[in-house]
Amino acid sequence: MNLKHASSYTLGVLQAGYSLIIFIDVLVNAVNFSLIKLGLAGSVGITLVLAPLLYAVLLGVGYTLRGKRILEDYKRNARDSLYLAWGYFGIALFTSIVIGVIILGFIVGAEGLNSLLRYEYPSTPIQAQTLTQTLALVALSLLVVGPAEETIFRGMVYGSLLDSFEWRNWRRLNIIQATAFGLAHLYYFYLLGPLGFVALAEIIGMGYGLGWAYYKCGGSLVGPIVVHGFWDASSFLLLYPTTLPLGGLLKLVFFLLIVSSLIKIVLRNRHYRFSAQLGFPPSNAPQA
Repeated sequence: MNLKHASSYTLGVLQAGYSLIIFIDVLVNAVNFSLIKLGLAGSVGITLVLAPLLYAVLLGVGYTLRGKRILEDYKRNARDSLYLAWGYFGIALFTSIVIGVIILGFIVGAEGLNSLLRYEYPSTPIQAQTLTQTLALVALSLLVVGPAEETIFRGMVYGSLLDSFEWRNWRRLNIIQATAFGLAHLYYFYLLGPLGFVALAEIIGMGYGLGWAYYKCGGSLVGPIVVHGFWDASSFLLLYPTTLPLGGLLKLVFFLLIVSSLIKIVLRNRHYRFSAQLGFPPSNAPQA
């Protein structure tokens, strides 16, 4: 590939990546805010039908950009991807929540922050009313939301940005994809008001941590998919009285997995070599 052709390819991939970000965020927010305004956002039935359809549209569009590469790379370093995803997710999530609370505290003051925490907010957009609905949402999280959102934001958005820079400048690009992931959840501001700022920081942190693991393992989506699905599923279990104890137990297990993964990351210094395919410099070996 000559220099001129390579530059044109890089620019094309970069433009496609940014276009995909805009398309995803606009479409997702348009759907979510429309459902909220129509009073349908809390319907589990609509969510179970609409979510897979929305993800199918996004995956179909994204597949034309980078689908083949995702299928080739998603199981790369799969075993290491699991513990890196738990560990980096924990670091980024905790850090982002702390930063979000501190910034919000500076904006509204200690007294204002205390009143925000005590305020009774509207229910979440998806609120299960029965055990069957709760279990359906858990299944949706594990089988649809986790795989789809990781494929879209980490595999397609982040992967295309990394390809355009030959997998350099990964931290800056990770911030971009994590922010795009957070902006796809803007409806939290509608529900939580100023406290939605903390929720947005949490989601951006989540996206950054999973993107971190994705990069370190050369494009593996196994860890990010499992962690994302597990996190969402355990959160839904906390919203229904019957499954509340199980949700609490799973959150404890989640925390223990984060701690054990961080210990493993500290004790084990692994190098990951990308394949020699286009966009993966063979000499590029990031450290975990």
